[in-house]
Amino acid sequence: MEDKNGKAVQVPLTIQECIEEALGHYSGLNRVELKVRFAGRTDGGVHAKGQVVVTSLPENLGETWLIRKSINSRLPVDISIEDVSLCKNQVFDPRAEVKRKRYTYHMKYRRKVKSDDGSILPVCSSGPHTIRSGLDRPNVWICPWALDDCKMDEYCQRLTGKHDYSAFVHKKNRRDKDNVLTVEKVECEMIHETMERAPIITVQFVVEAKGFRRAMVRNIVGFLVDVCRGVLEESIFHQLWEGGDDIASKVHSAPACGLCLEHVEY
Repeated sequence: MEDKNGKAVQVPLTIQECIEEALGHYSGLNRVELKVRFAGRTDGGVHAKGQVVVTSLPENLGETWLIRKSINSRLPVDISIEDVSLCKNQVFDPRAEVKRKRYTYHMKYRRKVKSDDGSILPVCSSGPHTIRSGLDRPNVWICPWALDDCKMDEYCQRLTGKHDYSAFVHKKNRRDKDNVLTVEKVECEMIHETMERAPIITVQFVVEAKGFRRAMVRNIVGFLVDVCRGVLEESIFHQLWEGGDDIASKVHSAPACGLCLEHVEY
């Protein structure tokens, strides 16, 4: 591939390309013959523990444990096959037959604390460097703002149910599909809290639905952060389901690093 100046640049392989390449080396089949299908696609920088992949392999490749071992030996260290099983249904579609997907989002932030007179206590200094630790995992977003999280559970509950989620869909895809979806769960689970006057919180958001639109989960988390840090008023919840571009322009996406596809249920 060439850049705008005509200079050759190396483009990293996608996860799908890495898996197809490993399968091809092991089976001797090309990409067309492998018919690799994924349970869904994720944005660049998003992690996945529970991604499901279906492919067509010759019957003489051995037992499932041997297939897993052989494929993993041909994959980079940050990609691994956790389990291999045979499909009972020859026409199994890993995307169309999904019952539920679960995403998690990990975030670390400092809690806003009020003094006795009601004023907000200042954070020692601004920016994510004040709460970052060298032992933080790479899949945690270090939020650069202090958050008032006293109503975060309530806000999560208000984002569940059957609604028009157009405000949370990437602008390039907002009108491509019907965005009336049922989100079964939006929860925040505290993982760790430091013992300080203004505690540092590590939290995991859990979002479940049969399906999602592009950037939807990251937009939900970004929206919750903006409400909790005071950029958006609580009254905005009454406008969310109108689906217009005006309300969508006020929703900002959280970084990809904290998002993970945890599980796909069939």
